[in-house]
Amino acid sequence: MLGVGRIGCTLGDSSGSSGDGNLKSEQWLKRQMDIIGLQGTSERSAFDELVLDGHFDEGPVWLDRLLAHSPRTGDQEKIELAIAVIDRVAKKT
Repeated sequence: MLGVGRIGCTLGDSSGSSGDGNLKSEQWLKRQMDIIGLQGTSERSAFDELVLDGHFDEGPVWLDRLLAHSPRTGDQEKIELAIAVIDRVAKKT
């Protein structure tokens, strides 16, 4: 079946091939990543483990231990670091 009307990019917020929508999305993502911070920092590592890594049913392991009331040294610090990044992003958006 043939479609009717203009074809637009599903990633952009404007129709046509101008790429303006993609550029806006890329700029927004760059601003968010700048707020989150550089890779390799303790905050960024904790944030990535909590939010970006594929933990669909469990994990990260330090969060599981906190929820099970059997934390290890450093687990509380990890959640506090991750929350600090989330708070920073929330204040900027």
